[in-house]
This record gives sequence, structure tokens and C-alpha cells, in this order.
Amino acid sequence: QRMGHLWGNTYYNGIFVPLYSPVSNSNPNLKWEKKGEFDFGIDFSIFDKKLTGSFDYYSRTATDLLYQYYVPVPPNPFWMAWLNIGKIKSSGLELSLNYNVIKKSDFSYGITLTHSHNLKNTLVSLSGTYNGTLLQYGTQDIGDMGSPGMCCATLVRSEEGKPIGQLHAYVFNEIDENGRMLLADQNGDAVIDYRDQAIVGNGLPEYLMGFDNVITYKNWDLNIFFRGVLGHDLVNSYRGFYEVPYYIVSYNLPKTAANMRNTATGKLLNNSSGVLTSIDIENASFISLDNISLGYNFSLPESSQFSKIRMYLGSNNLFYITRYKGSDPNPRYSDNIYRTYDSPLLPGIDRRDTWPRTRSVTLGANVVF
Repeated sequence: QRMGHLWGNTYYNGIFVPLYSPVSNSNPNLKWEKKGEFDFGIDFSIFDKKLTGSFDYYSRTATDLLYQYYVPVPPNPFWMAWLNIGKIKSSGLELSLNYNVIKKSDFSYGITLTHSHNLKNTLVSLSGTYNGTLLQYGTQDIGDMGSPGMCCATLVRSEEGKPIGQLHAYVFNEIDENGRMLLADQNGDAVIDYRDQAIVGNGLPEYLMGFDNVITYKNWDLNIFFRGVLGHDLVNSYRGFYEVPYYIVSYNLPKTAANMRNTATGKLLNNSSGVLTSIDIENASFISLDNISLGYNFSLPESSQFSKIRMYLGSNNLFYITRYKGSDPNPRYSDNIYRTYDSPLLPGIDRRDTWPRTRSVTLGANVVF
């Protein structure tokens, strides 16, 4: 049995001591996860080695995945247990190209292009047994927005046999003249309830791309690296909480006509509009200039104690091209579940405590003796 979760302190025998509680039942049968992979690839070189590259197809299966599961109490002393219970399948394509555009004695320009296409990422199974109890996973809605008021608004539909990372919410139609959100009646029963939630996005990216440019001229070198991540969505928690009056009131923020207006529609809202909808789940695809560096290699005499001296000026995280309105469009590949560990079944959630990525400028030197 694992202990954790500091709940506070108590005074005992003249000192304050921390209090802990169980966080999971014991399981002496835990073992390593298993992973198998099939890979088929082709390496090539053409045009007198001016263009080289590789193309790969992969298929991966992970079994006996460690997962923290709800278990019944009693007979178990605690409601969580770590189990080897999961199976996930994924497949995709990977391409890498290197092209020497120009190659002369005092000038060269080369590019490297990488591309990865995620074809499938499926939760095959997450059912099994524990201490004689049959655990049927089936379909579960997991993850939540948190407090205030949104702790029961689940974010991800996790379903055996379906893709991982399905983001679900009510489908937004419009805002009426009274400031109320009008939501889509998915099943046509004239009642808006949890059964009208739909899959409105996926937190896992479909394409990953890199584009590296290397230019040299005499003693100078310039490196420019672009990165692209396409096909993923993010739950914008900032918008989900702070664009509706219900939570503006909860956080005691100024209630003016300006901040009672939904930024996506430009219409005023009333206090009944506090619900997560499809407008809070955004396409977060982006292209970024990740890195640029300019360097100079000094010409050294033969008598020098150094074999190389290079000065450089570089910068990281220069800009993003994206429609995402949050602070960082990069994918979130996992999220805290049950407040105990990060789960890969919960991708695509941009939490309110996300810090924007730092932009840095570096001046440095490489000295080789």
C-alpha cells in the first residue's frame, strides 16, 4: 500500500508531525509494461548524394500498461489500485529528407525536412480483474475543468476501441437576445443534457514537422529552424472560466459590459451561461520559428593553443503562427488524473496554471583546445 497526500499536521509528543493517507492499495503482481514494434523503412540517396533521406512505417503495441483504477471499497481498504491492465496500438509514417541546395568552397546551403504522420492511436482495452473483481472499462468520461463550478464538467471521452484523446463538450450554436447560450440538441429529444455532448476535437496532433536551414559563408554560419504541429485541439481553460459572467462573479472580477461580453461572439452573456462548449475547444495547429543562431568561426594561427573558437548569437521561441487564443498552442500529451499522476489518456487540456514559454537570447562562445 502506498502512502501520500499530505493532509496537514498534528501535534504529537511535543512536535508537529505531518499526516499522510493511503493513495492506492497494494498489488504484489505489478510488472513491467511490454512494448512491441514493427518497423519497415527505406533509406535512399540520389542525384550524386545531393538528396538523401529515409521513409519509415511503424506499428507499435503496448500491453500490460500501468493504470490507476477505481476499485470497490470494501473489500479493498482504498478506492484506487495500480494495475497492469491496458493495451494501446499506434501506427504512423515518418519521412526525413536532406538536400544540399548549394555546396561551394566558400558558400553552402542545406535543408533538412522531417515529417511524421500519426495514422492511428487507439485504446484497445483497459478492462481486467483485481482481487477477483471484474473491472469493465468500456466508455468513461474523464478529466475535469476544476473549481469553481466546473469540477463535474468532464473533458475527455475515453473508450475502448476508439482513438485516444477525444475531447467532448456541448456543441455551441449561438447566443440569444437574452444572453443565454443555445446548444445543439444532438439526440432531438428537445432537452439539453449530458446526452447532447459530442466529440468536438482530439488532443493528439496528426502531423509533426521540422524544417532546418543551414547556411555557411566563409567563416559565418546561420541556422534557422522552423517547427510545425498540426491537427490537434486544446481545451482553453482560460476561456472556459473567464469568458462567462458566472465565473466572473465567482472570482469577484469587475462586472462591466466589456468583460461580460463573450469574445468569440461579441454578444453579452447572462449568469446562466456557465457551461463548457465547443467554442472553448480550439484548433491549436501552429508553425513556429523555434531557433535561429548566427555564428562566426575565427581563423586561428597554427601556433594557437586553441583548435577552434566560435562566437554565436542565438534566440529561441521567436514566434508562433496559430489561431489558438491561449498562451501556448503546443500539445499537452497528458494531464493529472485523480490528483495522483499524469495520465496519457488525458491529452489536450490547457490548464489555467500553464506558463507561457520563455523567449531567450543567448550570446556565447565555443572554445576547443
